[in-house]
Amino acid sequence: MRINTTGDVMKRIFSFVLACSLAVVCFNGISICGVAEGNNAEPSAAIVNEGGYENYLQGQSLNKAQAGAFIKGRALNQPLNSVKDSSGNEENECVNADNTGVYDYTFEVENAGLYNIYIKYFLPESTGKKINLSLKLNGKVPFDEAEVVELKRLYKDESNEVKKDAGGNEYVGNQIECGIFQETGLQDTTGIYQEPYLFAFDNGNSTVSLTFDISEKIIIAGVYLKAPDRILDYKEILDEYKQAGYTSPKCEPLIIEAEKAMYKTSRSLTAKSDSSSPDVTPSDPVKQLINYIGGSTWKENGDSISWLINVSEDGLYKIGFKYKQDQNINAFSYRSMKIDGKTPFKECENLKFDYAINWKLYEPGDESGNYCVYLTKGTHTLSLTCTLGETTQYYKQLKSVVSELGDMYIDIAMITGETPDANRDYNLFEQIPDFNNKLNKIRTDILGISDGLRTISENNATSLITSLENMARVLKSMKDNPYTAHNYLKDYYSNYTTVSAWLYDMKSMPLSLDRIIVSPANNRTDNKRSGLLTRFTFGFKRFAASFATDYNDYSASEKGEKTLKIWVNWGRDQAMVLNSLIAESFTPESGINVNLEITNAGLVKGILSNNAPDL
Repeated sequence: MRINTTGDVMKRIFSFVLACSLAVVCFNGISICGVAEGNNAEPSAAIVNEGGYENYLQGQSLNKAQAGAFIKGRALNQPLNSVKDSSGNEENECVNADNTGVYDYTFEVENAGLYNIYIKYFLPESTGKKINLSLKLNGKVPFDEAEVVELKRLYKDESNEVKKDAGGNEYVGNQIECGIFQETGLQDTTGIYQEPYLFAFDNGNSTVSLTFDISEKIIIAGVYLKAPDRILDYKEILDEYKQAGYTSPKCEPLIIEAEKAMYKTSRSLTAKSDSSSPDVTPSDPVKQLINYIGGSTWKENGDSISWLINVSEDGLYKIGFKYKQDQNINAFSYRSMKIDGKTPFKECENLKFDYAINWKLYEPGDESGNYCVYLTKGTHTLSLTCTLGETTQYYKQLKSVVSELGDMYIDIAMITGETPDANRDYNLFEQIPDFNNKLNKIRTDILGISDGLRTISENNATSLITSLENMARVLKSMKDNPYTAHNYLKDYYSNYTTVSAWLYDMKSMPLSLDRIIVSPANNRTDNKRSGLLTRFTFGFKRFAASFATDYNDYSASEKGEKTLKIWVNWGRDQAMVLNSLIAESFTPESGINVNLEITNAGLVKGILSNNAPDL
């Protein structure tokens, strides 16, 4: 029989106090993070349904509003003004809003149902700050996510002209805000829910209250209720096309250079240069040419890029994308596509861009062929938005599993402490209620997520799948060894933190885009890579140019009488950004040229060599 000594008792008391302290710190840390993400917004005390959006929908008995339903809200107790945006578009019933008040809109609803809420707004001040609003329906927050809803800004290139530095290399100009009215549905921007939120409205008068957490002025041109869009499957859309007699037009393919985007929802979505391949257009083995957009900066869920397309005839068109996706190894990056603000069919919500280290053409389709869309003659807007795609359900499951793993770790640490004694028996299976069933459940959930991700990645192993399988292995070892389960705590914690980190990494969907090709449905698109001789010649020219190019000199302009020499000990990417800023603003405003050089030499060496920089 085992005799508990005074030392054992004291150790158990100490471990219990330590674990409780850890739990309190973790709890407070989570609360602090939550407040920070809401820009210090006070949490609402009245929430219709405790929990998130899914619980809110499950508690509703109403159906979606009838197709075509549209209800305009009436602003209460606010003066209305006429406002023009930078494009000359005028709205006559505008409310000047800021973060000092609550802005109420009343709606007369004749048919109860689930509606989307849309807001039309304009940002006259170009501060670049994030805009969050909090929404209440009849005085109460309907669900947690409605307390922080982000409104996107729109950016564009300041000039359509290509900028070049003194060496003939192209660089990106300034990004400026568009300053136009834009209409958007209130929705989740984390990528979990792709469509705008559904809100339940009963018959009669209802009031929507909006508050903003940004100090700048925002012009509200209107708040509307709309029936949710009914998005059909491609097969249903194709049947409608056939019944309408739509056919493929007889015209040449339309090629849009992706770097020439019309609008972007983030200032970081700038055009870039790739001089490593002849397959990107345009390409040059010596000079840096602006030839694609995206990459590592186009990976956040909700980030969107829009292009103008101008087709010459009515008809059915297929849309192809020349892309590179070399960061999500053995996995897909997802985009949702809209044309003129509408999703053409269900499959456009989850366009899958496969892992590709070289530039390749992707034309969305299924086993029957490429997807087609009907376009009328004239100008249209095509947009691609970063989304979680098919991984959405697994992200939500993983989020739940990570929470359960964290709770279980605290339960174990309260008994064993952070460093368990390998020679003791902590009786975890007896001291933690239902411990065996918890291990089984979490392990089963993890393996289910792993199997699902392996299926959508077409049986390719990814780093996330490996991390999940390692976590499942630890849980199985603990279950199979009940008397020594505490010895796996360090391994448990290590794998737990790795899986937790994937909650962020899983939402990363980088994509580089070179071209968008809109071609008649019956056309065959050339998908050939450049030939061996072309690639060899391109590579040889790059190799030869490396002996003549000064990679340390990033002069923004030709050297003149007024020239500053600046030394920086940075990487090439950072130096190129600084060079762009100098060429765009400093040199034109001051008339002073700048000779920017990358070096690791110190100032003393420069003085001794009579080659010291000015800065």
